[in-house]
Amino acid sequence: MANDEVDDHLVARRTFAAAVAFMAAQPGGPERTLALHRRRPDGYCTGCVHTLAHWPCTVARIALCAVAGHN
Repeated sequence: MANDEVDDHLVARRTFAAAVAFMAAQPGGPERTLALHRRRPDGYCTGCVHTLAHWPCTVARIALCAVAGHN
C-alpha cells in the first residue's frame, strides 16, 4: 500500500470507531438501529430503502460493533 492509502485506511478506521463509540453512548441506540436495519429475505437491509444495501449495511455494522463493545 502507498502511504496515501495507509493514511486513508487509518482515517476510515478512526471514523468508523468514532461512529461505533457515538452509537454505543446512545441509550438503546444500537438496539433501536438494529430493529430498523434487519436482513430481508433477499439479503438486503430493511432500513435502507432509498438506496438498497446488502445486509449488514454500514449502519447495521456500526450498531453490531457497538453491541459487541468494539470501537
